Amino acid sequence: MRHSIVFLILLLLVSGARAQGFDTRTMESFATGLFEQMDLDHDGFLTAEEYAHAGGGGFPVDYELLDLNGDGVVAKSEYLLAVRKFHPPTHQQAI
Repeated sequence: MRHSIVFLILLLLVSGARAQGFDTRTMESFATGLFEQMDLDHDGFLTAEEYAHAGGGGFPVDYELLDLNGDGVVAKSEYLLAVRKFHPPTHQQAI
């Protein structure tokens, strides 16, 4: 239940940021902050446990899809790539 609430809150925040017309740089800054909050041991990587504990950071993406190099952890760069892929700029932002 707790994970569902965290997921819903983060999803609403991301959706609200997009609706406000935040540009890509602002969205990445927002995502960086989420990553840092999810990285409970502050080692610069997300484990599957940290990702699950935070309800996925508001992104309904399986952890395995974020781990692009298959090393068992998600680096901040991998997470930001996923943000760009799954939350591209709106048409208005792209202009």
